[in-house]
Amino acid sequence: MFLVKKKPLTPNTVWDGANEKPLCRFEKGIFKTDDQEVADKLLALGYEVIGEDGKPYTGDKADYLQADGESVSPANNAGEDDCSKGKTDSGSGSHGSGKEEK
Repeated sequence: MFLVKKKPLTPNTVWDGANEKPLCRFEKGIFKTDDQEVADKLLALGYEVIGEDGKPYTGDKADYLQADGESVSPANNAGEDDCSKGKTDSGSGSHGSGKEEK
């Protein structure tokens, strides 16, 4: 089971545009689900998701395998450094538009 905490000042219902129906409805600020796909979608939308073990859910099964004491191959983590290599911290705030804000 996953527990999802509602963000402050947001509606109680989250709409799933891909399926054209509500994805979830929060009651007293909490939504409970057994559906990992729903938990993953809400996590991607920035909601705090708590896993079955009471720890924050990150969507990465490796986190749960390590918690159980099983060994996990770091092969899935190889691409993390590749993604961050292309990032630069110019501090201009232009978001790549080529125009500086005045």
